Amino acid sequence: MAGWRKGGFIMPIGVYRRPSAQIRFWSKVQITEGCWLWLGAKHHKGYGSFWTGEKYKEAHRFAYEFAVGAVPEGLQIDHLCRNRGCVKPEHLEAVTQRENLRRGMNYHRSQTHCKRGHPFDLFNTYRATNGRACRICAREHSQRRWRREKEAIGRRTTGKT
Repeated sequence: MAGWRKGGFIMPIGVYRRPSAQIRFWSKVQITEGCWLWLGAKHHKGYGSFWTGEKYKEAHRFAYEFAVGAVPEGLQIDHLCRNRGCVKPEHLEAVTQRENLRRGMNYHRSQTHCKRGHPFDLFNTYRATNGRACRICAREHSQRRWRREKEAIGRRTTGKT
């Protein structure tokens, strides 16, 4: 029975059926020639997130389980295409964590430019605690920080805010 309650209308029970999880899932996928792109919600790291009706699941895991079957115990799903938003079953493979990390490190090693387009070459690259770093980007960051600190000191000494 339908009715009103504080906050809005209550839907009649059993009248409106929610589409199945598979229908809702595939409606959020854009199929292209290469990767099948997840258009739904994403985590901060770029992986798709999907509500199955019972719990949230990573979109690539849902696609793998739908097309291939359950992920074997102790294995993870690796994107062979290196695109975290891809849900194409042919681009997904169940591997150990060690293999997944090894493949990911090789991907970063194969990058020839930093995220701002500067080349990773002999003169522009240095070893940082978390891997390689771009000297040009580091210099620009340092200069921006120095300017901000200089402006802050100037505002404190003149009394301006």
